[in-house]
Amino acid sequence: PIVCTPVIQQADPAFYDSTIVVLTNLTEGARIYYTLDGSVPDTNSLLCRQALVLRESAELRAFAFHPEWGSSPVISASYFRIPERREIELSTEYAPQYAAGGDGALIDFRRGGSDFRTGQWQGYEGVDLDAVVDLGASKPLQRLALGCLQDENAWIFMPLRVRFYASDDGQEFRELGVVENEISPRQHGAVIRDFQLPVNTTARYLRVKAENRGLCPDFHKGAGGKAWIFVDEIVLE
Repeated sequence: PIVCTPVIQQADPAFYDSTIVVLTNLTEGARIYYTLDGSVPDTNSLLCRQALVLRESAELRAFAFHPEWGSSPVISASYFRIPERREIELSTEYAPQYAAGGDGALIDFRRGGSDFRTGQWQGYEGVDLDAVVDLGASKPLQRLALGCLQDENAWIFMPLRVRFYASDDGQEFRELGVVENEISPRQHGAVIRDFQLPVNTTARYLRVKAENRGLCPDFHKGAGGKAWIFVDEIVLE
């Protein structure tokens, strides 16, 4: 008989205070062992007896062990405790298949890699990104940025430009600056760029608008089709 890999029931990968992780054992008579520091678990590791309540960032790795049938493959998952509470309001809709975890993905301090399929990138098809971040209180800021990905083979292009605004009341916004795109839409392969703006200001609310080119350019194999923009994080420092 084969020992099945444990199943991790859905838990928030990024959280403010705590998140609950449920490990389900699919093999009768097997026990689940786990670690939270990214190390490879064995039968001397922590024994899972109930749901795990995580209050700090963790690199979970777990496997099932049966005394007669041996071990299952190891499963892993990452959890990140967000160091400060922020809220975000999106005025445009991301594609549900590229949600990157939902509305809070752009303020979860988690960055994406070169593969847009990994789940860290939030995708917008044919529309701009328009987001307002509430820091909860007025704070000094020195650097604003929006992380973007281009992969022209997947119809994903850099925004034409990114505009940054600030507000003290969430109603009246002042423009802080515009960052123009410098990456050619003809460039092959995955390209990651932070559209960043040095600032010296204090604000509670920050608005970020990334302008989608709308359609794939004439030279592209998808010419006339809707272009995507993919973003991973609004950086506020």
